[in-house]
Amino acid sequence: MKFLIALKNIDSKSKNILEIGCKIAKGFSADLTICYVGKKSQALIEGEVNLARKSLEEWNIYHPGLEVLEWAFN
Repeated sequence: MKFLIALKNIDSKSKNILEIGCKIAKGFSADLTICYVGKKSQALIEGEVNLARKSLEEWNIYHPGLEVLEWAFN
């Protein structure tokens, strides 16, 4: 069994979640992965949107949701 604990900041709440998660994983003799989740960089977001747009253009697929993504991340 594998457990993943994702934390978005370092505060007392996250510390409590980590402590409880570690105890639960130990109780199940599970492999434990701890991941710190930070804010995505603007460059990465723009790259993902551009890749999606190019792929859809190559496949001749129009998807109006891309305009929403552009608006949301710009």
